[in-house]
Amino acid sequence: MKVLKKVLKVLLIIVLVIVVLAAVLDAAWIFVPQIQASKKLADIKDYGHEGYQIEIPEGKTVIALGEASHGNVEFQELKLSVLKHLVETTGVRSFSLEADYAEGIIVNEYIHGVGDIKDAREAVKMLTYGIYQTQQMVDLVQWMHDYNQGADEADKLSFYGFDIRCPEIDAKVIADYCDKNGITPNSGSTALLKEFAEKESAIDDSKKDAFYADINGIRDNLDTSDAEAHSIAISCECVIKAKEHSELDPTDYIASSNERDKAMAENVSKIAALEKELGHDMIFITGHDGHVSTHPLFYTPMGINIKNEFADGYYIIGTDYFKTTCNIVNSKGRGNYNFCSADPMAYQAKQFNGMYCIRFQDVLDGENKGATYELIQKPMNAGSLGESYTPVMSFVPITNRVKNVMPEGYDAMIYVYKATPTKILPRD
Repeated sequence: MKVLKKVLKVLLIIVLVIVVLAAVLDAAWIFVPQIQASKKLADIKDYGHEGYQIEIPEGKTVIALGEASHGNVEFQELKLSVLKHLVETTGVRSFSLEADYAEGIIVNEYIHGVGDIKDAREAVKMLTYGIYQTQQMVDLVQWMHDYNQGADEADKLSFYGFDIRCPEIDAKVIADYCDKNGITPNSGSTALLKEFAEKESAIDDSKKDAFYADINGIRDNLDTSDAEAHSIAISCECVIKAKEHSELDPTDYIASSNERDKAMAENVSKIAALEKELGHDMIFITGHDGHVSTHPLFYTPMGINIKNEFADGYYIIGTDYFKTTCNIVNSKGRGNYNFCSADPMAYQAKQFNGMYCIRFQDVLDGENKGATYELIQKPMNAGSLGESYTPVMSFVPITNRVKNVMPEGYDAMIYVYKATPTKILPRD
């Protein structure tokens, strides 16, 4: 018995030592990079500028603003701040969001003063993703609406979505357009479209072939020389793309991500064409840093597809935080969680009252080949938070950080020292 007690005591000590060692190693994994990044760059003010106003080089067609996280006030506010700056200083007259294309049509009707929606908050409720149910998005939509009230027709702003994940909204928009314009689908009425719009899963399998035949028939017979009809044709194509995406193996995350980002890039190209028809040579798009960048990931992000088409016409502004309290979906709804990017460039925001912007080409072309020049040419940590939280994220840094040579994925960055959580508006 005494021997057994000694053995158990030794095993207990070993377990405790392992637990303590694991905790120490995990703390080092989390905090050592943070400490190493917390160093002042003496020459950063030679290149960085307080705030967000980045001068866009000539010859750009697609300007992208990324966000390191969806659930922070500062990055949502930057959408409006940068949009205002671009409207004032460039030919940008549109805003495109990582939301479904048809949702963009509905919001666009509001900012142009048409349709049934009467206020900005009601318009924002049409955006399916919970991340956009915020006062910051209401402010953006309201500003676009108010701008249009005093603008000439050719100068008015347009709102777009470029995602494909909510085909029910597309079906609603298509059905409304058909009813308004007296268009009869192949099945004889818009009933199937409306049934799909209520709930995709409500469509019996035996009806789905007829539904997609309706969508294809409507698309093929639209006169796309008309701007509204052209937009509805894109909505039809989004329904087909969503179908193709849903038929992929859901466990094959690489194939699923490739297909979605390719479809989003195609929609960006179509939006650029729509704006070109309106006399606007530039568009402004926003989405997660991972989608807009040209950094290769485990899949091919939207940004690489856009770069392949627009080449030097694509200009990417990324964002990052040093510290964040981020609002993210958890198993019970949403919650606020703390992270640190360990990004040494984001730490420098302390020198600029909490936020600054920098163009990497200015550093690379500069005469001073100092600390900032050396740093941006090496892989460095950056924050990257999606729209779901699991407890492992609080203990494993690679679940909320990426490591890249930043000028390879972005032309410029806006850095925030401390990002604060969004508050989701009630749906009612």
